[in-house]
Amino acid sequence: MKKSVLKMLVFFVTFLLALVIVSRIMNKGHDNLTMEMAPATLPLVTMVMDGVEYNRLYGYTLDSDVSFQRDTVTVLGEARDTGFVVDTFGQEVVGISMEVRTIDGSRLIENNQIKDIKIDNDRIWGNIVLKDLIERDREYSLAILLEMEGGGRAVYYTRVLWATGFHAAEKLNFCVDFHDKLYDKEAARELTKYLETDPKLEDNSSFHKVNIHSSFRQITWGDLGVREVSKAVPRFMEIAEQTATLRSNYVVSTKEGEYTAYYMVEEYYRLRYTTDRMYLLDFERTMTQIPDAGKMCGNDKLLLGITDTEIPMVESEDGNVVVFEVAGRLFSYDVESNKLAVIFSFYDAENADPRTMNPQHSIRILDVHEGGDVEFVVYGYMNRGRHEGEVGIRIYTYHSAQNTIEELVYIPYDKTYSVLAAEMDRLIYLNREQKLYLVLNHVMYGVDLGEKTYSRLITLDQDEKLLVSDNYKIAVWADGEDIYHSTSLHIRNLGNDSEKIVSVAAGESHSAFGVHGGGYYIWSGLYQ
Repeated sequence: MKKSVLKMLVFFVTFLLALVIVSRIMNKGHDNLTMEMAPATLPLVTMVMDGVEYNRLYGYTLDSDVSFQRDTVTVLGEARDTGFVVDTFGQEVVGISMEVRTIDGSRLIENNQIKDIKIDNDRIWGNIVLKDLIERDREYSLAILLEMEGGGRAVYYTRVLWATGFHAAEKLNFCVDFHDKLYDKEAARELTKYLETDPKLEDNSSFHKVNIHSSFRQITWGDLGVREVSKAVPRFMEIAEQTATLRSNYVVSTKEGEYTAYYMVEEYYRLRYTTDRMYLLDFERTMTQIPDAGKMCGNDKLLLGITDTEIPMVESEDGNVVVFEVAGRLFSYDVESNKLAVIFSFYDAENADPRTMNPQHSIRILDVHEGGDVEFVVYGYMNRGRHEGEVGIRIYTYHSAQNTIEELVYIPYDKTYSVLAAEMDRLIYLNREQKLYLVLNHVMYGVDLGEKTYSRLITLDQDEKLLVSDNYKIAVWADGEDIYHSTSLHIRNLGNDSEKIVSVAAGESHSAFGVHGGGYYIWSGLYQ
């Protein structure tokens, strides 16, 4: 009886949540936007430890589920304190406050105005001291709230940890020192003891990806002559007494005669601290050239420079238009006219600061028409524009003839980009009839963008309950107690919005193991 009541309660809560989400989808009015994207306006907040800046935080303008804000962890000092700095970028900040909650966000522990601040041009230096209401060795959620002139508000999240023996400063300083020495080959000789160079594990043929097994030459940038354009600010992803994981994102440039090429770079460190020395357990660096539309076309080829060999790319049925994404920029290439167009990017020559270069979003190509029109989706954190500071899903149409983009729908989301990305990997598909299929908060929806109606197709109480083909065109889900003993299989062709139901005789059940979207094939097992 209790189990039945619990199931009904879970179903009811899920149903209410679904109604809220989809009402936001269908009621979020949108205009046919073809205007220029507004510049970024929100400040940045960066934590400070012993004078070293780390954990760069981006502002949220809508309420966010605190329990999913786990991208960084800030280690407090012995006095339960931490420094921070606000880069205002000319924005007038009129008030700074903070909130401390339990890690799941369920209980408010402390909230106060922050008055220990110092203003230096476009930077505000501050210090936070928490009360003795928190426990050692337990993570909490810290939110820093900025009030802007004119009534604007942004919230910046990080986990905080009050602990001893974590050697956070030593680990942070090691990463900063390691990074800085890579630009100086003589100084970098000291780093060879941390490397595990092995040509059998790394071919050293590209600067796009290097790691702890790469050659000394590759790790120290070879003969590229790189120059750091934006500062590498490490962020603690995880930390324990001995180990820590850190990442940083930044931009470098190289000179080729009079031409300057720019590259987005991400570094990853996995460390282990001992009283004798620091151990580098893993190191990876990814370098991706930022495409310059004016330099990419040459001798009937697209010159992408240093980048991944696997580029997200979709071509029209007649093969005349190729759409591809690289370094957070979406391009359309017309083969016949040899013309290249930039369809979408948060950054450009006039908007290229750390806010617009924030990589916490993705672009996915949904469809490419023969005339050059393109449907695509941008999902994650919105770096600038009218949804700046929000996490959401934006469905766009690119009109080739006018070289403009139109926002078809915007769906706000109350969790982080990493959570949303996992759901978009499950399913996001738009067919030619403007019917959108996606998964949000474990519910699969079908949304008719033209009619502005929706249907709730399935609640995914088990992750394996939904199977989707590689091309996202075929979706299969099961009815029954669990995925292994279903009474029927729903086979939905999302391309033409048709559905078949495969049932079994009484006393039998079956389960789907895989699906292929070409002609579709379902692998299943039959049980008695």
